[in-house]
Amino acid sequence: GGGEIVEIEVLDGRKAKVTFESAESAAAVCSREHVLLQRDLKVELLPDGKIPGNEPQGEPCLLVSDIPSGVGIDELEMYFENKKRSGGGEDAQIEYNEADGTATVVFESPSTLDRVAERTHKLRGILLSVVSGFTGDQKKKQKQTHASGGPAKAPTASISSKFEPDKVILVNIP
Repeated sequence: GGGEIVEIEVLDGRKAKVTFESAESAAAVCSREHVLLQRDLKVELLPDGKIPGNEPQGEPCLLVSDIPSGVGIDELEMYFENKKRSGGGEDAQIEYNEADGTATVVFESPSTLDRVAERTHKLRGILLSVVSGFTGDQKKKQKQTHASGGPAKAPTASISSKFEPDKVILVNIP
C-alpha cells in the first residue's frame, strides 16, 4: 500500500489524479515502479496539483445530466432561476441538449454557482446529476471521493483551495 487516499479523479480513461492523506505517502508511491495488466505505469508527483496541459477552458459552470425525458428549456430555466427550489437566481444562462438530457448552467455570481453546486437537485421527482465544471469541458470528469471533508459536489474553487503541495500524483496508463 501507498497510504491513505483522499480522492481519485479519473481524467480521460488513461490518466488519474490521486490525492493522498500525506506527502510521504505520495512520495513513496512515486519512488516505486508500477505495473498494471503487464503495462508500466508512469507515476509522477504534481507539486502544484495541476496537470500540465489540462488547464480548464471557459468559465465556471454546472454540468447537469440525467434530466428527465420531456423536460423543456422553459421548465429547466424556471427551476434554476428559482432560488427557493434550486438555490439559483435570475442570472442563470442555460445551454440545454434535450436529446441527451444534459445542460450547462452558468451564473454571473460565483456565490450562486457554489450555492447551487452544494445542493441535491430533483426535477419531476428524478435526481439530477449536477457537478462543477467549465463551459469548455468536452467530457464530464468522473470523480470518486473516498474521504474528503466537504460535500461530494464541492465547487471546483473549494476543492482547489484545499490543495496541499506534494500530496498529489498523476498516473498515466500507456
